[in-house]
Amino acid sequence: MTRCIRTLKMTLTADKGILVGAIVLAAGLSAAPQGTAESQAALVKQYCVVCHNDRAKTGNLSLQNEDLSSAGDHPEVWEPVIRKLRAGMMPPPGMARPPLEKYEGLRNWLEAEIDRKAVEGRLLYAAAAGGHPPRLEAELPLVSRPGGRCLMGSSFGAVASLATAYRYPEVYGSLLVQSGSFVFTDIANNHGGGPEFEPVVRFVNRYRTAPRRVADRMFVSCGVFEPLITPNRSMVPVFESTGMAVRYVEARDGHSWENWRDRLRAGLSWIFPGPQKFYYE
Repeated sequence: MTRCIRTLKMTLTADKGILVGAIVLAAGLSAAPQGTAESQAALVKQYCVVCHNDRAKTGNLSLQNEDLSSAGDHPEVWEPVIRKLRAGMMPPPGMARPPLEKYEGLRNWLEAEIDRKAVEGRLLYAAAAGGHPPRLEAELPLVSRPGGRCLMGSSFGAVASLATAYRYPEVYGSLLVQSGSFVFTDIANNHGGGPEFEPVVRFVNRYRTAPRRVADRMFVSCGVFEPLITPNRSMVPVFESTGMAVRYVEARDGHSWENWRDRLRAGLSWIFPGPQKFYYE
C-alpha cells in the first residue's frame, strides 16, 4: 500500500526575475517524532501484545514480532492501529492502559514515522524550500526575496504547496493552489478517502485548528463539479483569517488538468500582475 506520494514532480521556471515552483502531485506533512523506537516498542509489548500475539491474534492482528524501528515501512500493519488509538478503542475497555501522555505519544510517534517514510527519498520540503531557491538565485537573475517566489500545486500538490510554505515560512511570498485535496474531519474520523489521505487529513486538521499566515498572497481555485468543492470553500475563510490576501475562483469544471490550465492565467496574473506587457500563456 502506498501513501500520499505516488508520483512527484517539481518544475521550476525562472522568467522576469520570478521563481515559480510547481509541485504537481505530492503529499502530506510529517510531525516531529516523539520518543524512540525502543520506548514505543516497550509500550506496545506491555499493553498491546497481550491480545495481539501470534497465538491469540485478536482482530486478526499480531504485533508480537513487529519491529517498531521499521514501522514506517509497514503502514498496512500500523495504520489500523493508529485509527484504533485515535478512536480510543485500543486497548479495549477493561484492559490496562498507559497514561494518557504515553498513549497519545505512541499514536503521534506512529503517525510521524509513517508520514516520514512516505516522503523519504522523494521531494523533501527542505529541498523545495532550502535548496532550489538559493541555488537558482545564485545562477539566474532572480528576485531573491519571498515576493519573487511562488509555489503552485493541484490536487495533492496543492496540499504539498501549503505544507511546504507552512513548514518554511517567509520563503515563498505566494501560493497558487488548484482543486486542493483539503480533506479534514472536524466532527468524525471517517473522511471518506483511502489510507493515502491519512497524512493529508492530519495536516489539514492541524492547520484548521491553528491557522497561520504562510504567504502574502494566495490564489485558490476549484471546479463546482468536483467532490472537493466543499472542502475548498470551507478553507477560504480559514486562509483569510490569517491575514493573507486570498483570491478564490470557481469554475464550471471538474477535477482535471483542463480546469487547472484554464485557471492558471488568472492566478499568475493576480499573483504577479507586472506591467501590461506581461502575458501568461
